[in-house]
Amino acid sequence: MIQSFDLLTEQVQKLFPEFQSIHFFESSANAAQDGELVMLSLDGEDKLLLLSDSSLFLDAFTGDSRGNCKLCPLSHENRLALNKCLPFTVPTAVGVEGASIGLGDRLGLAGFAHLAALGDYPVKPVLAQQSIRELNFTHRHFEEVIDAAAWAVFKAGWRRGYAADGDHLKKESDIAHAVDLGISMLTLDCSDWLQTLPAKAADLDKVYEELPAAVRLRLEKEYLNDVEAAELGIRIDLPTLKRVAVIYSEAIAFAKKIYRTYLEHADRAIDFEISIDETEEVTGAAAHYFFARELRDDGVSITSMAPRFVGEFQKGIDYMGDLKVFEQDLNRHAMIAEHFGHRLSIHSGSDKFRIFPLVGRATHGKFHLKTAGTSWLEALRVIAEKNPVLFRKLYQCASSNLAEAKSYYVIQTEIDSVPLNDLLEDAQLPALLNHEAARQLLHVTYGFMWADEELKTELFATLKEFRERYDEALVEHIGRHISALLG
Repeated sequence: MIQSFDLLTEQVQKLFPEFQSIHFFESSANAAQDGELVMLSLDGEDKLLLLSDSSLFLDAFTGDSRGNCKLCPLSHENRLALNKCLPFTVPTAVGVEGASIGLGDRLGLAGFAHLAALGDYPVKPVLAQQSIRELNFTHRHFEEVIDAAAWAVFKAGWRRGYAADGDHLKKESDIAHAVDLGISMLTLDCSDWLQTLPAKAADLDKVYEELPAAVRLRLEKEYLNDVEAAELGIRIDLPTLKRVAVIYSEAIAFAKKIYRTYLEHADRAIDFEISIDETEEVTGAAAHYFFARELRDDGVSITSMAPRFVGEFQKGIDYMGDLKVFEQDLNRHAMIAEHFGHRLSIHSGSDKFRIFPLVGRATHGKFHLKTAGTSWLEALRVIAEKNPVLFRKLYQCASSNLAEAKSYYVIQTEIDSVPLNDLLEDAQLPALLNHEAARQLLHVTYGFMWADEELKTELFATLKEFRERYDEALVEHIGRHISALLG
């Protein structure tokens, strides 16, 4: 291992005199079979430094070789080489035990601070988590998302494992691509296969009768007077069976197909999460039980399920709803998840501080929570503090595009409820990140800010300049999430 960073700094200064500022991230120092690797910042830009007398080792990476050193960009190709040298930088599955948290990073800058925020808590980070919607808005590829996560793991010297989630995927082409890229978790968005329940009972009967007779016979034989369900306090009568069969049968068939095609015989463990939360239909206990049992009885193994809970999980703000009613609903779902051996997953989990203690308690610490936009909002908080002129431009861009953004995200905010930033002094701007309407506005309009190249360039430049402040903000904010969940 590297004996002295002072001596190494002198060596780098001699070999690469074009750089004025050198800072090593000592936590990243690692010894491989034929050399050493460490991350450093040169004039504010992170690089990989290799130290070796082996040309074979150095040639595995692309970069600038001088003496026994090679300075390398944090590129996709070099990330793949890093994975081969240091297996702990490869994403792995979480499994069905313990807690995990999805830490979506739209900017690709938050991973290092996300890991710092976890501290000693027994929780596994899903660092690489971006939905197709987010990738489209940010013009990123999933390879870049995994790259950023792997480099953050290396930089932090994180050896407790991390996961990469193909988040809310529904197209087979996207699923196949994500599996090929090395995801260790697949969140299957079943929303396109969830059927709308007919308003009239007679219409429900008609739709149910359209199921093959053999299927109806099997369902009625297995679920009416179901002892297993009864032991969980769940009663499935014929009207209930018709409801869940009509709503969920196509989604169940789709989940089975995806499992058989892409996951069952994969060359590595891949967590399989079922998402049935993207709907107006609250997932009742009978529905969760029916979906889980249909999968289990056909040999489909899932790691977690995300039901649609009572209340509202809107973007960027706290839970909206009656806490007592939510706790009752949560307890039922946690009981069913425990029975079938999968974990409960909570989507749109950013900033839901009212329910976090309930989630940790009801699941006994076995849950998955997805967050994403909250880390983006903390970036905007830093920009409001450090570059108010830019923040005002971003805020104006967001306000001008709210109506269109609402076609992609379900939020309550209307433009007339959003504070006018031109009425505020610079010192008051950061407080907008504590205002519900402003948070939602900024949460859902990021894609329009990205589309303006001038705004995007200045945004990244500001965060690069004040990277330590952004890290501090993330450690504090994500740390609040973890401590509230796990105590």
